[in-house]
Amino acid sequence: VAGGTPEYCTTYSKNQNFISKLPLKNIKPGYYELKLSLFNPTGTIIDTKSSEFSISSFPKISRPTEMYTKTLTENHYYHHYIAGLQFHNTGDYTKAEYYLKKSISANPNFYEGISKYIRLELKLKKFASALNTIDQLKVNKNMAFDYHKLKGQAYFGLKKYQQALDEFLEANKLYDRDILLINQMGVTFLKLGNTEDAIKAFKASLYINQDQPQIKKQMAELMKRK
Repeated sequence: VAGGTPEYCTTYSKNQNFISKLPLKNIKPGYYELKLSLFNPTGTIIDTKSSEFSISSFPKISRPTEMYTKTLTENHYYHHYIAGLQFHNTGDYTKAEYYLKKSISANPNFYEGISKYIRLELKLKKFASALNTIDQLKVNKNMAFDYHKLKGQAYFGLKKYQQALDEFLEANKLYDRDILLINQMGVTFLKLGNTEDAIKAFKASLYINQDQPQIKKQMAELMKRK
């Protein structure tokens, strides 16, 4: 059947051969199914058989293939960002730092990239460098939590504990269920000699997640000191 119309009409015999050309010129490469149906004079289907086949763009490749032309895009900054993430994931922090910095230099408004770059600087203990970059997040209200939290971590790394605590408290006002932040607040309170508030912070952290053996241990030690 071609387009719903029988391709051949002939007297039935047990052995018959049919040869037909299929109009494949404008058909895209892909996988297809050829279906052959046998009709009786009243139009009822007596039997049906089907077979799968594929169309390829290339004679030597027996599967559908599409060709793409490589073109440059305007989003170079995002390419650098992806490269930075990949190097970060493989542990090559030097190259990760290079590409992330290149990304945010190409697009100073790429706040996701800025946040990632700052986190890497903190991981590498480059606290002053992180602090110099953090203000780029300040102009974006959606990054307010990251801004205060990361700034607090940078201050903490520089041993400026009161400034760190001020930033952590601001971040906690925006979202008070970040366990890492709350634990950092507790440690910062201890650095400032405020055991009572440190205990409150650790209790709040354990209330959110009891499965923190190190915090439980620290809590027990602090309670003994009281």
